Amino acid sequence: MTSNMGQLLWSGILPPHRASIVVGHLTSPDMFSDWGIRTTSRTDPAYNPIGYHMGTVWPHDNSLIAYGMARYGYRQEANRVIVAMIEAASHSENRLPEAFSGYERSFGRVPVPYPTACNPQAWASGAPLLFLRTMLGLEVHDGRIEVDADVPPRVRAGPAGRHERVRQALGHRGERPPVLRPPLSLVVPRIRYGTRGASARGPGTHRPRATRHREHGRDDQPSAGLAPGG
Repeated sequence: MTSNMGQLLWSGILPPHRASIVVGHLTSPDMFSDWGIRTTSRTDPAYNPIGYHMGTVWPHDNSLIAYGMARYGYRQEANRVIVAMIEAASHSENRLPEAFSGYERSFGRVPVPYPTACNPQAWASGAPLLFLRTMLGLEVHDGRIEVDADVPPRVRAGPAGRHERVRQALGHRGERPPVLRPPLSLVVPRIRYGTRGASARGPGTHRPRATRHREHGRDDQPSAGLAPGG
């Protein structure tokens, strides 16, 4: 049993009755170390808490899984994963590494580092952004940004005397901050694409701007290797 099944939640391809089974497996002690969800169950014969794909905990993997749980309505389980990740990060200068060992929290007071994990690492650096989106319930529907926040008390409270402005931004207004329901909506402004003076185009019609080659005194289309809008 591996964490790959959590990607099915993220993709949304599971029927609801199967999603509940997957969530139950992922949050069981065999998969969840209390620091995060392992890549492989500790009951698997191949399990190794310091094996790269065989039992370690990957923050980016956990961010996708937590988002998938919330997508199916398992906000409490998603927040449990997110809080575990935040607490793990607090032991590494508040920065999540590429991976850490899959030992349960009772094994030691801090997550056991994975010997060759990159830190910082791009995948892991992106995980907190998806954690934030998951807690705030940020989604885009029909050109509108919707906010359906369910922020865990552990995150709302934060360290005493710190991050007050962040706490307020997340809805902290006293001992029992309200959950933002029904969802709030913000209109997404239309983006003007192309060169100056061009009319606004809808999604999917973006055309890259011409690159200026002054040595030729003219505008040429970008080469195949130039990113749109570069």
